[in-house]
Amino acid sequence: MEFELRPRQGVPPVLLGATLAEARSAIEGLGFLEVRDFRRSPDEPDALFFHGPVDRVSGFAYGDEDGRVEAIELANPNPRNEPGQGQDQVTYSKLDVFSSTARDVIRTLGAETEIDSYGDSLMVPDLFMQFWRGGEDHDRVDDNGDPTFFNSVLLAIEGYY
Repeated sequence: MEFELRPRQGVPPVLLGATLAEARSAIEGLGFLEVRDFRRSPDEPDALFFHGPVDRVSGFAYGDEDGRVEAIELANPNPRNEPGQGQDQVTYSKLDVFSSTARDVIRTLGAETEIDSYGDSLMVPDLFMQFWRGGEDHDRVDDNGDPTFFNSVLLAIEGYY
């Protein structure tokens, strides 16, 4: 399955601004093994967590105080496998952001808009996207010692950051 990152819209069928109930229904319709309520901390708004089966993306739909989706985060389904082995693809502008090297993603985004890099995090302010690489799931590194592939991406509403 392909999940297309659409800034200011969402990751169809999960749309920014939808209610968490609408997001739950959309996610459940995609065949995930589990979709459950989630909170990052007791004082944070409600969110949804979804995952599985193996080689599928997993992620979160974060809600705001009104119970509407304000951010969608997707995790790489295959951070230790060879690129392209996952069942799901996450794309932006026809580029698979998890199977393409981080350098290729950065080059593509940098040709289109301003990007800011903060260690293992890449911010794309105009598109309200943030990418992360690093962590224990990465065995492959580039010539600079940085993880070769991104392991997650977050797409948010304007003003989320």
